[in-house]
Amino acid sequence: MLRYFSHNSEEYRKNAVGLAKIESIYFPSMGLMIGLSTLMAIMIGGIYVIYGRHNTDLGTITEICHLYHHADLSGQRHRLGRQHGPARLRLAETTE
Repeated sequence: MLRYFSHNSEEYRKNAVGLAKIESIYFPSMGLMIGLSTLMAIMIGGIYVIYGRHNTDLGTITEICHLYHHADLSGQRHRLGRQHGPARLRLAETTE
């Protein structure tokens, strides 16, 4: 029985370290991409407002930035659900 838990624990640790390596690059880069796209939307939208092009007003730019923010938050919620899912499955297996 101890060997079973030792093997599964080591396998889980290897998987968790691999996932942590991927997430340490992926999620900060996604945050950077969302931040840059928000800055570009503000910059381009600001130019449109200043020069009065495309019937753009400040409310439209604010709305676009708000949508970017919600996309970032939904990605973070998805990541947290994905991280805790395997732990819930393991708990269910051990309590059966």
